Amino acid sequence: MPKFSAKSFGKLRECHPDLQKVLSAAIEVYDFTILEGYRSPEKQLIMHSQGVSKALPGQSPHNYQPALAVDIAPWPIDWEDKGRFYELAGVIKACAAYEGVDIEWGGNWKSFLDMPHFQLKNWKEMK
Repeated sequence: MPKFSAKSFGKLRECHPDLQKVLSAAIEVYDFTILEGYRSPEKQLIMHSQGVSKALPGQSPHNYQPALAVDIAPWPIDWEDKGRFYELAGVIKACAAYEGVDIEWGGNWKSFLDMPHFQLKNWKEMK
């Protein structure tokens, strides 16, 4: 059975309790790594300037504590294998539904495809 590495577990603890519930359920059935939970304003500005994020500091659900978004990837990571990202998204969505957590997946966005990204759907009201 998969389990979180120490690094992933540390990033999990940065996340909102609802995201923690969903990810903790998902790791029971699918192996993945947590790339990022909380993101500092400085890092957000760097990611925006590099075109990795469209959000400026304070505009991303990653910029709040606890983090209202998380970036994850199937383990081991193969950025070219999009099918595994879709599989993982299905697991995350199923676990979120089971836990009663309303989430959005960046892989569904039309303007900016962000396959590792999941956020609480009502994050703007929660910040």
